[in-house]
Amino acid sequence: MSNSSDELQAQADRAASGLRSEDDRAPHSVPPATTMEMALKAMKPNPAGLDASSILGLSNAVAKNPMDAEVKAMRPNPVGFDITSILGLSNAVAKNPMSDFVRGIERQQKMYAGLNSTFGGIGVLTSLGLRDTVAYRSVRSKEVELQNQLDQKSETISTLERSIAEAETNDMRKEEQHATEVARWKTTAAELRWTQEFRFLLDRVSPDAHEALTSSSDLRERFLEGQECDAFVVAVDIRRSTELMLKARSPDAFAEFITSLCTSLEEIVKSSYGVFDKFTGDGILAFFPNFFSGDDAAYRVVRLADQCHKCFVSLYRKHRASFTSILMDIGLCVGIDFGRVQFVRVADGLTVVGGPVVYACRLSDGPAGKTLLNQPAYEEISERISSSCFISETTISIKHEGNLLAYEVQPNGKEYEPAKPSWLMEEVNPASQGQIGAPSDVLSDSRADQQLLPGH
Repeated sequence: MSNSSDELQAQADRAASGLRSEDDRAPHSVPPATTMEMALKAMKPNPAGLDASSILGLSNAVAKNPMDAEVKAMRPNPVGFDITSILGLSNAVAKNPMSDFVRGIERQQKMYAGLNSTFGGIGVLTSLGLRDTVAYRSVRSKEVELQNQLDQKSETISTLERSIAEAETNDMRKEEQHATEVARWKTTAAELRWTQEFRFLLDRVSPDAHEALTSSSDLRERFLEGQECDAFVVAVDIRRSTELMLKARSPDAFAEFITSLCTSLEEIVKSSYGVFDKFTGDGILAFFPNFFSGDDAAYRVVRLADQCHKCFVSLYRKHRASFTSILMDIGLCVGIDFGRVQFVRVADGLTVVGGPVVYACRLSDGPAGKTLLNQPAYEEISERISSSCFISETTISIKHEGNLLAYEVQPNGKEYEPAKPSWLMEEVNPASQGQIGAPSDVLSDSRADQQLLPGH
């Protein structure tokens, strides 16, 4: 059986040699199917009685279903070939005679269709048993391995693309957050700058007026543009302050008393809708513009003077231990005048100048415990609230002027509810009431900057 296989192999080699020689001479003159038939015809019957056509048929059967039950059950056939010999012959035929032809098929895909038709619809590579070769399995294994690597790379790329997309989204969100923060800080900075510049006025009025001064440019301008206005001017002086200081047990004790007194007087002025001007060393100066303090400014200054007297008596009693002896004719004198004044900005403060300031201060040199009115103040108060106070004439000595007629005034105890200032009666936003912020015109530049930021 082995000899028969060798002879068949030899015949196949000779047929293939002749086929290749013929093909070399005329590579494009003979169709693929005809070339195969010539190769088969060139092979003579082998000693076992099987020609090349029979061998190729057996090869096709085995290649088509090598594990078929009938093939497995085959015993040595009548011509003496078992299944192993048939497979050997198949491999011999596939090894040499068809190798050049197969390479030709790889070069020209059109030949593949012709050969496929010639061999009854069975693929040439399958017919020749190449699917079971080591080379095919190796190539197929490489293909599977490369496909797996490609799938892994594709998944990695998809993961990276998702990560990049998420990172870009996060970056955009961070840019928007940053732009929002920058805009917010610019607005805050503008408000702080404005508040710092405007603090000199806000610190001198009631917190109730902060919102109105912030939102109303007209009200601000009345203070800041140096306009003239009618106002009450109030000067409060501690009479015999030098003797009082000398009776103090220590400078610190006297400083504590004076600080407490002036702080309390300032709060009284602000709560009466007046403007606290300054601490004079032994007293205070305040003014009550009609446009700010309202139509009942006359009543407010009379009540303020009474509250100041009571405040001094209370604090002096509270700090008796700060003095070595208690002087009984110690107290405040309050001088009040009314007339045209003008606002003036001095350094970081706001003050008023005019005749009423001069005479209010001069009247405050009167006796302790008294509230004295100059003639214009008397006329204004008498006209507006004469039924709510006692007024009496008195004479005081004014330095460089001699004796001066003044009017002593004090509340009579009758109930009186003063009208609120017009700016306080205007409707305000409850959510922003009590807050200090720059007005819209001050923030316009800051908002313009916000529009230039990313995300706006």
